[in-house]
Order: sequence, then C-alpha cells, then structure tokens
Amino acid sequence: MGGSQFRFLLGPTSQRGFKWREYATWVALGALCLGQVALIYWLMSS
Repeated sequence: MGGSQFRFLLGPTSQRGFKWREYATWVALGALCLGQVALIYWLMSS
C-alpha cells in the first residue's frame, strides 16, 4: 500500500420498498406467538 492511493466514490442512493417484507415479518411473528400460546395451552390441558 505504501505509495498507492485509494479513491472511493459514493453515488446517489435510492431507498427500496420493503413493505411486503415488513408485512411478511409481522405476520410470521404473529403466527409464531399464536403457535406458542397454542402449544402452552395444549401442554397444560394434557
């Protein structure tokens, strides 16, 4: 690296839409919570 020079350039950025991914994450978390509640109910009733 000694005498070398590095140049980094950043171009303009644009934000991508993650609406569907965020929605899918919340649905998965809700399903996980409901599954855990159902499992606890099933284990306590047996």
